[in-house]
Amino acid sequence: MGDTRVRDDRARLPDGGDPIAVFAARVLDVLADRSRRTSSTLRPDLVLALAEGMVTPDGERVEETLAAFRRACISPAAMADAYIPAAAQYLGSDWVTDRLSFAEVTIATARLQALVRAIGTRWGGDPAHLPGRRSVLMIVPGSEQHTLGAVVVTGQMRRMGLSVCLRLGPQRAEVIELLRSRTFDAAMLSVGHGERFEVCAALVDTLRGSGARGMPIVAGGAGVAGRSDVVARTGADHVTQDLGEALTFCGCAPLLPVGAAVPAKISLRG
Repeated sequence: MGDTRVRDDRARLPDGGDPIAVFAARVLDVLADRSRRTSSTLRPDLVLALAEGMVTPDGERVEETLAAFRRACISPAAMADAYIPAAAQYLGSDWVTDRLSFAEVTIATARLQALVRAIGTRWGGDPAHLPGRRSVLMIVPGSEQHTLGAVVVTGQMRRMGLSVCLRLGPQRAEVIELLRSRTFDAAMLSVGHGERFEVCAALVDTLRGSGARGMPIVAGGAGVAGRSDVVARTGADHVTQDLGEALTFCGCAPLLPVGAAVPAKISLRG
């Protein structure tokens, strides 16, 4: 059985007083099961409200944003899968155009990641009663700054009924120890930049040497987009930015219906 714990204390939320923690709790209280809307109904005004709320969070803004999502009947799953990634993209565009500083975008993105984790606590368990439960090891290579995508995809897979163990920037010794103590049906690498290919190649070598024989290894993420040399440079078995394709390649068919899909591109201005 796979381990679904996340070993990254930086993203854990305090119990009281923090606006993001309050927002996450209120999301689950108010939005849960109200709607099954997906990214096909993505609303730019809600994306903007969420993004701006992460830059300067406060209690009043949290309640205003939550009220807007409640009126639109957006579910927690849609918020995690579609609105949070879209808000991160919006923040990134504001940095490129000098509307926000690098520090402001970094902090706001960290808040989005903390929010997606807090919302995803209900998907983080590993119930033993589900027969045929498949396990996936999701790794963000060391020195990689872009971790939000891996956190979002981990939540999606858990809602599909998969057991997912997420590790952010693990040391080689940690990966070896993990593979000695647990068996995984597949491994996935989230690559944010092409500059990380050498790190990924070393990680793939470790996975092959210490993991189960024949365990498929898939590379994905923004860093593989438009690249034809990823397999050759990393040693991964397959490369894709499509989660369904990755799971099919690994033989890890979901036990439960897939939730909202993350939009590949959105247009919020003009």
